[in-house]
Amino acid sequence: MYVFHAGDTTALLIRDGIFEQLTAVHELNGAVYRYFGMGESLQIDIVQHVIEESDRILLMPDGVTKALTPKEILTFSEKHHDKSAAVTEIVNVSRKRGSQNDITAMVIEVEFDL
Repeated sequence: MYVFHAGDTTALLIRDGIFEQLTAVHELNGAVYRYFGMGESLQIDIVQHVIEESDRILLMPDGVTKALTPKEILTFSEKHHDKSAAVTEIVNVSRKRGSQNDITAMVIEVEFDL
């Protein structure tokens, strides 16, 4: 899998109860300094990752990652077999904690069709 990253969205890979952050944090003193649409030229991080069947990839903007720790996000994801329930809880808890920024989440579950 290739990850193309242009700013403030975080991608986490969850495998067997362990998470790995797939994107770099572009933040300084709590402020995002690099994001899509900023500046005269777009800078994109491109990183390749090996994925396996049953991996989950979570995509979340800074409105979620400023309200929840990666460990909490992992807990919510692992607690729910249903991907929809996992992202609903992630979004609801972020909102309850007062996040004022973009609060969205997406889960991608890896399945190989042979």
